Amino acid sequence: MERILRALPSKPQPLWLRYSATTILVALSFLLMKALQEFTPVQGYFLLFPAIFLAAVAFDRGSGFYATALCTVLLAIWGGLPNEVEYSSEHWFSLGLFAITGLCLAAVSQGLRVEWERAVTAEKQKAILLREFRHRTREPSSYPGCVRRHCSSCEARQHYWSHMQRACHQCL
Repeated sequence: MERILRALPSKPQPLWLRYSATTILVALSFLLMKALQEFTPVQGYFLLFPAIFLAAVAFDRGSGFYATALCTVLLAIWGGLPNEVEYSSEHWFSLGLFAITGLCLAAVSQGLRVEWERAVTAEKQKAILLREFRHRTREPSSYPGCVRRHCSSCEARQHYWSHMQRACHQCL
């Protein structure tokens, strides 16, 4: 998870960079979809979803929404199969379904990155707390021997020893 986050651009990026990169991602995905349509009768809308996902995860939800809008406009203008003269109602229905799915994907993808960042932060905090816990639980065990060596009288030694035992038991 940390490797994935390190590969993503740091936040925040300039607006022009986010939207330029998103436009390039969408254009490449759209060209791939059009190439697929040339050789098969498949509409290939599914090839545009990775561009929406990457834009939302890499930049922000706004970039994912922009990618969805750009894909929807491209599909509305040039998205039909090469042999179609007019768009059918099925085309418009699938286009609307694509737009709704793309918007949901963009929203969820942004949330995914936020949760990844939160999980990495929690993992780092957990490591610090465990290291601190080990340090604190190791220290009280060394006190009784030290106290026994430095006390001059037997009565004082007994007093400190019982006090240290109570303190150690309370810690554990």
